[in-house]
Amino acid sequence: LPLLIGHSATITVAVIDIETLGITKQTHQYTKVAQDKWRYLSSSTNTEVEVKVDKFGFVLDEPNNFQRII
Repeated sequence: LPLLIGHSATITVAVIDIETLGITKQTHQYTKVAQDKWRYLSSSTNTEVEVKVDKFGFVLDEPNNFQRII
């Protein structure tokens, strides 16, 4: 998302369950926290998660979900 640090946007995302490969539609509010960090709030699970991204915006690490291995 082309946002400035501290700005937010609400978008609809597709979430894939890795065990069943089931797909659900969810609404997330993304806030750019730093150049390499985003925070999102999932409206369906009411959870807030902070993720670190690389220079292209791809997630490197999402706590309790996955960590990218290079």
